[in-house]
Amino acid sequence: MSFDRQEFKRFSETRAAGMAQGRMPQLRALVAVTPRMEALTHDDNWNAYCSYLAGIREKLEAARAGAQARLNNPATVGHEEMLTQKIALLVNEAQMQMIDLAMDLPKALLTGADEARQAIEKFEAGS
Repeated sequence: MSFDRQEFKRFSETRAAGMAQGRMPQLRALVAVTPRMEALTHDDNWNAYCSYLAGIREKLEAARAGAQARLNNPATVGHEEMLTQKIALLVNEAQMQMIDLAMDLPKALLTGADEARQAIEKFEAGS
């Protein structure tokens, strides 16, 4: 069976509408957290928490720099010692990424909520 352009267009539109409708509960949930995230980002406790995380991140950066220096040291020749420093680098990098994620989460949710709100409006306008 072959499709002509019009049939393909109808099929594509129907499929896209079904996929958009299936995403609506997640998009609405994302929009629903917006007031909480806005309140959270203006709270002094959140700011204190972020400064605490920033201090931990600085310590991790120093530990990462130390591991990198030990790895780059020409005196570091043992396979096990090099492997230990590489693992330390990877662990520190992962920990720093997780701290960054924790600090950026409310902003990311707010941005995502704006995008979700636009998608919901577009879907409802097309329905």
